[in-house]
Amino acid sequence: MNTPTLLDAGLAGRVALVTGGSRGIGRAIVETLAGAGMTVAFTHRANTTAAAEVIAAGPPTRVFGEVVDVRDAAAVHAVAAVVCDRHARRIDRQLVEVGAAQAAQLRVQVGVDATG
Repeated sequence: MNTPTLLDAGLAGRVALVTGGSRGIGRAIVETLAGAGMTVAFTHRANTTAAAEVIAAGPPTRVFGEVVDVRDAAAVHAVAAVVCDRHARRIDRQLVEVGAAQAAQLRVQVGVDATG
């Protein structure tokens, strides 16, 4: 019996935006989606070294990092616009991954992210 993989899920060629993608679970999500053939833009607040490692580990031209604080609604709108402009005016998937300490602050932001 064949076990389906992410490569079989129709993700190839699609675009994802992952917040908090430079380390931990966010990084694993970025790497998994890129491995499934998606172009992945991810955000990080300040850890440029970790972000550079994620970009270097990903497929060339398919993984991009953007500095943004997801608690800042204007910054989230701006990064979503940049990603859309780069990728044929679309984001097919958005994944929000942040630490528990930021979850309360993010509740309002999720609505902004969902409406882009």
